[in-house]
Amino acid sequence: MRVFRKKKISVAVASATLFLTVSQACHANDEAQRGAADAAPSAKGGGFDAEALRARGLDPALASLFNDKARFLPGRQEITLLRNGSSLGNAMARFNDDGSLCFDEALLERAGLQLPDGPDGWLDEDGMPACLDFIGAWPQTQVELDPNANQVALLVPTAALRAMAREQLAVDSGGGAALLNYVLNASRASGNGYNNQYFSAEAEFGFNLGDWVVRSNQLYARSDGKSSSSNMGTYAQRTFAEQGAQLRVGAVGVNSPLFAVGGILGAQLQPEPALNQHRGGPVVDGIAQSVARVEVRQFGRLIHTTQVPPGPFALQDIPLQNGNGNLEVKLVEADGSERTWEVLASTFAHHEAPTLGYALAAGKLQDMGVEGVDNDPWVVTASGSWQLWDKVQGTVAGLVSADYQALGYSLNAKPTKDISFSLSNVVARSGGVDELGHRTMMSLDAALNDTVSAGASAAYQSEGYRDLYAAARNRADGVAAYVNSDTQTEYSVYVSWQQERLGSVQASYSASRSYGGTSSSQASVGWSQNFKSFSANLMATRDIRGGSGNAVYLNLSIPLDKRRVGASMSSSGGKTTVSATLSETVNDRFAYNVRASRDNRGDNGRLYGNINYQSVYTSVAMGVGQNGQTRQAYGTLSGGLVANSGGVTASPQKVDDTFGVLSVGGVKDIRVATPGGSVWTDGSGKAVIPSLRAYEHNEVKVDVTTLPMNVELRNGLKELKVGRGAVVEVAFDVMKTRRVLLEIKDENGNLIPKGASVLGPDFQFVSSAVDAGKVFLESADYPEYKVSMGSNSPCTFALDLPETAPTDVFYEQVSVVCKAG
Repeated sequence: MRVFRKKKISVAVASATLFLTVSQACHANDEAQRGAADAAPSAKGGGFDAEALRARGLDPALASLFNDKARFLPGRQEITLLRNGSSLGNAMARFNDDGSLCFDEALLERAGLQLPDGPDGWLDEDGMPACLDFIGAWPQTQVELDPNANQVALLVPTAALRAMAREQLAVDSGGGAALLNYVLNASRASGNGYNNQYFSAEAEFGFNLGDWVVRSNQLYARSDGKSSSSNMGTYAQRTFAEQGAQLRVGAVGVNSPLFAVGGILGAQLQPEPALNQHRGGPVVDGIAQSVARVEVRQFGRLIHTTQVPPGPFALQDIPLQNGNGNLEVKLVEADGSERTWEVLASTFAHHEAPTLGYALAAGKLQDMGVEGVDNDPWVVTASGSWQLWDKVQGTVAGLVSADYQALGYSLNAKPTKDISFSLSNVVARSGGVDELGHRTMMSLDAALNDTVSAGASAAYQSEGYRDLYAAARNRADGVAAYVNSDTQTEYSVYVSWQQERLGSVQASYSASRSYGGTSSSQASVGWSQNFKSFSANLMATRDIRGGSGNAVYLNLSIPLDKRRVGASMSSSGGKTTVSATLSETVNDRFAYNVRASRDNRGDNGRLYGNINYQSVYTSVAMGVGQNGQTRQAYGTLSGGLVANSGGVTASPQKVDDTFGVLSVGGVKDIRVATPGGSVWTDGSGKAVIPSLRAYEHNEVKVDVTTLPMNVELRNGLKELKVGRGAVVEVAFDVMKTRRVLLEIKDENGNLIPKGASVLGPDFQFVSSAVDAGKVFLESADYPEYKVSMGSNSPCTFALDLPETAPTDVFYEQVSVVCKAG
């Protein structure tokens, strides 16, 4: 699909002129009043006089352009695939000799469609994948081929859809690249005899290969002449999509549902977070009278939409917000008529379950930070989550380490769509002090109505309970030196209320008491509202016992187009500060902020300013400030580098574990929107896609307004679905055109007549004069052209253009002389 950026002279002008020229050559013996009708191509493809076309210097084969509609060329090619109104991204499709779509096994697999009955092996007599009679099996199917947009749209009955788990859907995987992510920080503060310089460098380097992700993190810091460095961890990770599991080996942050384990040097196997499987779900069925659109909402939010052909339909695998809310279904027919109904949650056979599965981790506990003998013990932990009942999920977990063992469970229930409840309990034995204890936690959240929600939580820890870290500290320090000062009880409550005119109000209270005899509690209340011309935010907190006092914060913000002016007041501990800010997002690459403040404890004010800039290659943040006699300055440089078979490409953003490299035909400074943020192509027309969502649909879209005037794209949108750890390469096909508006005169200085045809080599039609002497060339591809003017002999003109085409104009204007002969 060509993507045009501005209103322009359409190539349809040239096509219409050719059609008129061809029409004039049709059946010279026809009656004049029937000329226009006879010129139109018949359904059988006839209607044009080949000899008349040849006499006018035109190729008779041109007439066939008007007899047949656009169609795909035979063979395999990459297309954009749509199914029932939803894009499935790019796919390879095969087309027959007549341009029709071949429903082979690969296409049906990619489209998530069932295989019709057929011969074993699915091969034709030539050994090629057979074209299956999918339409014969499901006659409701409609196929729309759009060669100009390079797109195939399928409208199929729901009965033809294949039931597939999310991880079984076709995804791009593999690929390889090395990368480096970096963050460099430098700052300096001086004044009143104080001087401090600080520098730090954080680096993450590694590679992706065969869906394996290998990363190593390093940190270096230097302050006041003293430096330090550390290895933050090295690991290798891979997702096994068919099993829905993720394996990580090396430095692992243990993802335990019940235990605070922290980091280990070892291995962990857990469910892949992006493959959050669910069981069953509601079935939405009905009957459509035409090609209709079905919209499904839950809690007022659109969660699924699709198209269905006429006849009965049944929709499954709907992505619920949760399994206990009714569904509102709207059926919109082709004529705009609507029908709505409700699917009750009580009728669901099963509801969407939370993340289920097993996890196992084993290794040596890292960085306990305690001096002593072997304070980094080995640890093994395992957990499993199951759906116990329709609305209750259960989890059981265990942990074993040197002189420490723990066992726990949790229950998560949602009896109604407005109420959720959780309960967990952990029992642990610390061998160092031979103590057995337990910790119990529970929470309750409820939406009381459409505007009010509330919740409460509580936790109790017995005196003999210790977590893994406390047990390790006890083992290092010795039993006698250990005193349990951990929290004994803690609880909190909250309530929130929203009203359109009055705004949003939240209030909370929390309290805790420890075995060491200390206690604390805090209450807070907040209010916020967006008015017509400004927004306001108020927050107040009070430490009732054991705290540091009260605090109040008030902020007013006024938007002024891209700018925003704000004023705030804060008071805490007897100190009151007022400040004013000015911020502006100039564009999606540059923003700045200026802040001035003064408090009631001194005559010196404070002034700060900072900028943020994202270039093609890196991200920069810089700031300066003055606080009395103290001056401050800082700078941050961050981004990434990716090296693959195509070379090294810089990224202004951190590169994630699943990413890609894109190219836009060697054109620089082109903005491309990606799931990881906007990027710009470098001097070679490349850019890094810093992040892709694993096992989900991703869009990579070129901002065509940033293209030079002489550049067009065949398709400015790519849709991807990738596996965890994949490195994809995305190429946008660029068409560099050279549009020219010609003023053509003959040797006598006369303008060529309106309607004259401009021909290329072998007399193929190129364009025509839209007015006397005016010809627009959509693409100046040839050095020489001919002009056909009815019965006169054609004349010839040469087109001598500068070697480099201008990029800031839509077309060039040139005057030429057409010479006879």
